[in-house]
Amino acid sequence: MGYFLLYLHREADEGCKKHLGRVLSIWEERAVYENDILDDLKTALYGEKKTKKRPYEEIKLDKDEDDDEDEDLSKITPEEPPQTTDLIHALQELENAACGDAAVHQRIGSLPVEVQDVSLLDKITDKASGDQLSKMVDDACMLLADYNGRLAAEIDDRKQLTRMLSDFLRSQKEVLDEKEQQLEVRNNLTFFFYLPPPPPLYIVLHSKGTHLNSHVCFRYEFHREAVGQV
Repeated sequence: MGYFLLYLHREADEGCKKHLGRVLSIWEERAVYENDILDDLKTALYGEKKTKKRPYEEIKLDKDEDDDEDEDLSKITPEEPPQTTDLIHALQELENAACGDAAVHQRIGSLPVEVQDVSLLDKITDKASGDQLSKMVDDACMLLADYNGRLAAEIDDRKQLTRMLSDFLRSQKEVLDEKEQQLEVRNNLTFFFYLPPPPPLYIVLHSKGTHLNSHVCFRYEFHREAVGQV
């Protein structure tokens, strides 16, 4: 893109530059690209800008801000999971994405050969035909620039949707793990409280006396409650 704009800076007329400048302004308003990239594109289109020296205080302030940003990035935690309605809305927005715009695809595919084949420039014989070709080139540049901007915005939307889906799946997994732990604890408690009581324990003690012909048997029945009291 930069080389293309640099070529237009040398070869294109002011009308074409004006149209492309409007496209760059639209990209800036929609935050399609970062400001540094847009500044480079504007420089390529309008020419090199003389850089001014920055004072030491401004450079030091930028350095301190960068250090603060690095410290903040190290403390970043996963974002809050999105709501289901937000995911549905994001998916519906992608239904109108640039890659699925059949009408624009058809317009791009039907661009005249004159704006695609540079060798046809030799066929320009007068000013009228040159102006006509210049208008076709301007229209094609506007169409392609707008389409490229929509594609860039679509890429950002898809990246954002990917992050949203990742956060949503992470939150759902955490909820599922928590529910499984609660279910396991509940099952263990149910098993403990509903155990059948053990059968009574019988202990038979035999005592044989020296002048008794029969055995004296003492039987003690220990129930579960008695064992608990002991």
